[in-house]
Amino acid sequence: LVFHFAACMKMVEAQAKASVDFTDFTIKLVDGEKVRLFGEKYFKSIRAHDKIPNNFLMEFNFSDLSEGGGKGGSPLAFLKNGFIVKELNSGDHTSLLEMTESLHQHYTDRKCITLIVKFYMHFQVQSTRRIYAVMKNVFHHGKGRKISWKYLFDLKGCQDDKLLQENGESIPEIHLRWFKFYMCWYGFQCCCSRDCALSCCQSPERQRYFNGKKFAYGGKLHMSRRDKAAFSELLRKDIAFLKNHEVMDYSLLVGIQEFNSIEDANEFGCSNAQFITYFPDDHKSKYSGKVHVIYMGIVDFFQKWNIAKVIGCIKIWSSPVYSFIFRLS
Repeated sequence: LVFHFAACMKMVEAQAKASVDFTDFTIKLVDGEKVRLFGEKYFKSIRAHDKIPNNFLMEFNFSDLSEGGGKGGSPLAFLKNGFIVKELNSGDHTSLLEMTESLHQHYTDRKCITLIVKFYMHFQVQSTRRIYAVMKNVFHHGKGRKISWKYLFDLKGCQDDKLLQENGESIPEIHLRWFKFYMCWYGFQCCCSRDCALSCCQSPERQRYFNGKKFAYGGKLHMSRRDKAAFSELLRKDIAFLKNHEVMDYSLLVGIQEFNSIEDANEFGCSNAQFITYFPDDHKSKYSGKVHVIYMGIVDFFQKWNIAKVIGCIKIWSSPVYSFIFRLS
């Protein structure tokens, strides 16, 4: 604990130092509101590198923001042109300030293809003092079509892994929190089975959510050897980058589409996908003859190791393995 406290104090000092000299006092209008841009010289360069037009927020309205999912629940707006506008809390704002310059280098390095979701603007609305960031939607279809997912995962490489969608249907999160330690899920891996007598496990919704988590944690991502090597290398580089910034609790989002043929996949369009895997007819799995189109992105990487996370580590006792390092199958 003494070590963790010292590390947290060092982090606070670094954040305070990093928050200086990263603000561009540039005033811009977004949805008729005056906003102050942060790190604009870097984000402008990132937008130019990715050929993002200057009017990419033309269709955005602050009224489009709605409460997001997950633990944070920050307001989000999904734009039709493939961007997400997200409100940032003070911690995420400080982390983005600190990481802006190195993110610019990571994004624009010609030798580096990254899975880390790209940010294109960081601003504060003058009238409300609220802070927002604009990022790429890694699951956006290039032609604007709605994607029906065979599987949609939120992976951390630990028992926080989740199956978000299966066969186009969302799976609601049915949580049991730490203060209900006497029930299933925390510490008792034998529970939540068909034979479990506890009432908390009898809900079909809870059972489905739990089974989805087990599938996400223990399942395998099928891809060719070449794609596996490329994916592994991408992930190693990105994790090294995030480790250098001492952030944690980030997720690898994985969306998988399934098609009956390459022709069907090409007709639908998959220009924004990272990997396309074809399973031959003699493939010894349930995916024989299918085509999987895989979208990926590392998100939520602004969480620093702090006192709250030290206290939160009480959860460790519930898991045989609890690591924030991704597993490579």
